[in-house]
Amino acid sequence: MHVFFILFVIIIPFADVYSSSIEKTVMEYFMSDTVRSFKKTWEVYRKSHESAINLMLKENYGNNKGVNIFKKITKDTKLLSKGFYFSDNAVDVVLQDLYLLEMPHMLMSETAFSLDSNVLYVETKLSKMIVEATYILFRNESAVAYGDKDASNVSPFALQQVQRTGEIVLLVEGCVLSGLVIARLMGQSVNLGSESFKLTECRFNIEITSPGLGAPPIISPYFSKEQASQLGHLIMRPLRDELMPKLQGAIFTYINTTSVFQTDLPKFRHAQECIFKRTQVYISDVVKRLNKLTVEYGKDYLQMDDLLIKWNELRNRKQYKTEILLANMTLSGLETLYSVQTGGPYRLDSVRIDETLRYNSIQVRGKLYIDSEEDNGQYGFAAELLDVAVRLTINVATENGRPKEELNVKTLRASKAVHNFEFESWREIELNHFNLNSVASRALISGYLLNEVSKCVIIHLSKMFIEVIGSTTINKKPL
Repeated sequence: MHVFFILFVIIIPFADVYSSSIEKTVMEYFMSDTVRSFKKTWEVYRKSHESAINLMLKENYGNNKGVNIFKKITKDTKLLSKGFYFSDNAVDVVLQDLYLLEMPHMLMSETAFSLDSNVLYVETKLSKMIVEATYILFRNESAVAYGDKDASNVSPFALQQVQRTGEIVLLVEGCVLSGLVIARLMGQSVNLGSESFKLTECRFNIEITSPGLGAPPIISPYFSKEQASQLGHLIMRPLRDELMPKLQGAIFTYINTTSVFQTDLPKFRHAQECIFKRTQVYISDVVKRLNKLTVEYGKDYLQMDDLLIKWNELRNRKQYKTEILLANMTLSGLETLYSVQTGGPYRLDSVRIDETLRYNSIQVRGKLYIDSEEDNGQYGFAAELLDVAVRLTINVATENGRPKEELNVKTLRASKAVHNFEFESWREIELNHFNLNSVASRALISGYLLNEVSKCVIIHLSKMFIEVIGSTTINKKPL
């Protein structure tokens, strides 16, 4: 089954001498007297600031009210994607031009602002959301469910009254938005950096309308757990763009670190700056080595898997066969990874280092083959995904809180000491197609590529990261 924009998490053992050095440094920081004093002072003010942030989110999230920060307005801010491709084993479907009609409101929000631990955690329930799109079906005649079939046991897209193209509405309810963001002392306030916000527990109902039939729309629960997760990932894009400026604005409005920490502020800020610089230098060193090995191993170009869709349909009592093939797809740009340097170490349920890594651009070139009654030809295309983001999380401490450098390699590999890579987002996908005028084909290419690029990137990073950590040429000197 193909789904769009899959989120992959790869688990990698962490057993490098230099890595252990950075882990020891991070653990020593969080166990230092300076951080203990930081925590003691912050706890006096913490609850009031958490309450102020919660109130701001309730009153301002999802509307156009400002909160003391500039927010850049971009074109099509509620366009989720140009394409979304999936299959339910009976029918292949492409959704095109998915739009979120309006921003949701936060119904109940909770925050945990552990400034001494460099982290702000937010969790909230969201109001109902509506996504509109158009759909195109690739459906075999044998898959059509006629009136004598039990509609509850078949795909709603297989029902006879559902036409090959039409309009669809996704009703999204019950979503929980949660995640953390790195918080760092800066000047007289706090700057927010890398974040891990995502949607969970979303329930989807679809409303399918086939124009011209005069029939009522078909309404049905739909999408597997995995597909719902990927749609939630798409919806999170505009929600994130709304949330981060509002959070930063609230912090600028309510938090003055000079009044909170007074004469201790320079000491706390200096200690925090040192640990952030050390972790950022380490991550940058790893990324540089990863890019170097990517070129040396010839992995800057990858061949992507083909996609073949074929179906028969009945028109005017005659069977027509159609095949669509995406093939000869080459992905490039995997040597352009860099560290955004907005992350750092934090302590929540455990001690970790979070950092956002980006590719300047990922390019894909390939061909689309169509064999049908209306068209028989091949079309070249070139796609570019801009600002592709991947989040790297390094677990520093084991469950009992011991720094991992106290463990030997055998024990380490048996523990939950891991690296996590998560494909996060992209800014834009640009698709150049040569003599290809079909909107459905362009939506199919966009949807499938986003799904496959995420897979290729994470598989590549997981393999190359093992090579980097095992390399003897990486800088092993303490930072």
